[in-house]
Amino acid sequence: MNTLLTRASRGAAWGAIATVPMSAVMLAGQQLGWMKEQPPEALTEEALRRAELLEEKSVETVHSLAVASHFAFGAAGGALFAVLGQAAPNAAAVSTGIAFGLGIWGASYRGWIPAMNILPPDQHPGRRGTVVMIAAHAVYGATLGALRRKSPQR
Repeated sequence: MNTLLTRASRGAAWGAIATVPMSAVMLAGQQLGWMKEQPPEALTEEALRRAELLEEKSVETVHSLAVASHFAFGAAGGALFAVLGQAAPNAAAVSTGIAFGLGIWGASYRGWIPAMNILPPDQHPGRRGTVVMIAAHAVYGATLGALRRKSPQR
């Protein structure tokens, strides 16, 4: 029997795994000079600033919290993908995953993040940073879809 908790747990693992190649795309974009700061770092710094905790944290601690939160968000997204996938078990997994990843990008970077005044919608100067983030989310989604496709119990 495939319970909701089992499906969500499997999806959380997929999401954590999918965050690795996603992060590689983001780091490559930064190395190319297309992005100044990684969004998880900026989001973590702002959350700590709002909680009045930033000044007491070292750069290393902020970085560690950013990495942990990025993987936590990735795992949560994977859990949601797996649970939603139950509604369309025969859908093309990789293309569905890419659409899901792009949906996460849109809902986050054009939705709740600027709505909460955390980062502006155009936090990356020029188009290159946005292209990197869209590509990273597409890679995240494609990886989720590939892992779902390979799963013995979709």
